[in-house]
Amino acid sequence: ENPQQGDRSCMKQHESDKESQSLRETFDEETRKLLNSCTIPRIEWRGIGSSQPWNLPLSDEPYVVQSPHGWNREIAESLERNALLHSMGNVTCTPSQAGSKRIGHFEMTLAEYLTEWLPRPISRNAEENRYVFGEFGEQWAPLRKTYVLPPCEVCSHDAAAVTIGLGGKYSGAPWHFHNSAFVEVFDGAKYFAFLPPG
Repeated sequence: ENPQQGDRSCMKQHESDKESQSLRETFDEETRKLLNSCTIPRIEWRGIGSSQPWNLPLSDEPYVVQSPHGWNREIAESLERNALLHSMGNVTCTPSQAGSKRIGHFEMTLAEYLTEWLPRPISRNAEENRYVFGEFGEQWAPLRKTYVLPPCEVCSHDAAAVTIGLGGKYSGAPWHFHNSAFVEVFDGAKYFAFLPPG
């Protein structure tokens, strides 16, 4: 091996690590700013310990509610990296690019996604950030069934479409529309951008 070539390779890796670290710091600072600037109203989860039935409102306006400690612990633990690798590593997933449309699907095992895609250096390029979202196949059914639906008038496993999303920083779902929905974040943070009706 040419020592100069090895040195260049190490320098490129070092530059890549520095760039990745810089992006992480930028992302973390952006996240702090976004958390402090959230204008979506927060409501209280009042159902724990109450003798009367209580439901989260189905509203035309978005709101934020913090679920009680331990809520959905089973699925949260099942979604941890090692648990996913052990129980679902051979399951097929179809990560896609995050953009204005869900494009660029790749079919791979969940183990490939977790071990080869997620550890890559952080990038703002959608082609380099794949997001697992909308896996409705039977292989994913046992995991979806462990999700405890929030208390609401129409929330049942027969009526609700439980969707699981997995992704790293700068990945996510493209712009989309749906009616009432509850989104629960188990690990990390998620940035939501809303457009007014019309």
